[in-house]
Amino acid sequence: MSAEQVEGPCWSPFALRERELSAAARFSLLSNGQVRIARVIALLIAITWLPLAILTIIEGTALPGGVEIAFFADHIPHGRFLIAGPLLLLLDALVERRTALAVQHTHSSGLIREGDEAELGRLVATASRAWRSGKVRAVLIAVTLIVAWTTYVWGRELGLSTWMLTGEGEATRLTVAGAWNLFVAVPLVRLLSLRAAWKFAVWVWLLFGLRRLRLQINPLHPDGRCGLRFLGTAQLAFLPIIAAWGVQLGCFIAVAVRHQGAALASFKLVGAAFVVLSVAMILGPLAIFARQAWLAIERAQDAFSSWGSLAAEHMSSRLTRASREHLPGQLSTSEISSMTDAASLFDRVIATRAIPVDMRQVIVVVATALGSALFPLLALLPLADILRRLANILL
Repeated sequence: MSAEQVEGPCWSPFALRERELSAAARFSLLSNGQVRIARVIALLIAITWLPLAILTIIEGTALPGGVEIAFFADHIPHGRFLIAGPLLLLLDALVERRTALAVQHTHSSGLIREGDEAELGRLVATASRAWRSGKVRAVLIAVTLIVAWTTYVWGRELGLSTWMLTGEGEATRLTVAGAWNLFVAVPLVRLLSLRAAWKFAVWVWLLFGLRRLRLQINPLHPDGRCGLRFLGTAQLAFLPIIAAWGVQLGCFIAVAVRHQGAALASFKLVGAAFVVLSVAMILGPLAIFARQAWLAIERAQDAFSSWGSLAAEHMSSRLTRASREHLPGQLSTSEISSMTDAASLFDRVIATRAIPVDMRQVIVVVATALGSALFPLLALLPLADILRRLANILL
């Protein structure tokens, strides 16, 4: 999260404004024009996890014995406040930089036609206004509060004695730590999650707007993706939201397995669905460029094929008419070199893919989704038990 903007008419729609930087400076969260992310994370933990630890110790629900699920035996708050929350804050820094570089590259690489630079600037400015919309923020806050109350009602009906709720039936009572968790800590992290999701939606909208510009897609580009591979790299900046959701999913599964007797195998479809949806969410939007890229590839293949046919016919005619003593000279002419170079370029066009995604990017997304969901299980459940259960699932 820095104040740096890309030089020229293009910048990240998520770059911090002067007012936001001034607010960060008042709380000593700014250094050399950049937000001190470590301090922001420490502040988040001090507001969310630390009060819960102190309150549960005071109330006697921090350690197993007094309640069915004690605070330090509950994986969910630790995963949510110590891992997921910081990841959602790190997302801001990654997304601001990568989107700024992507917009700058779009402007400087010749991808858009001359005369469309102003339209690109207007597109980024519109995305920036949407990101800072007060109405959207009000909706996100309202949704956060509604979900907090719904979670409280659902928790009472669950009937478990935990560090948040003690007693049984009508005598169920919300502890002080539970109240802080349900109405302060959880809503704060949930708001960060909704905010990250809205940021991703704004960026996807910007990609749709970029597609409507007159793009100069080049099937001969060395990246093998018509010069659009940089967009796939920019998409990876949103991986922290996948990791944050995956950690929380893994924590919920860990609690269900350890405290509620659920079978680990019963969650394999949930895990598979999460991985597939993660890939679709992060890399799926890039498919909107497939049609333009495919048409450009087709035109290039047709042009190379036509040129190759004419060139091959010309060379064949010359070599056929050449006498034996002049044949070596004919074979060393520049036409032969041109044919070889054209064949190499034609191979590049054939190898070019219409969707600007490569297998490495897919693997990174899959590894992030799968690793974040499995991490709470590997870290918080007995390792031997986890390996045995996974072997039973796979074998």
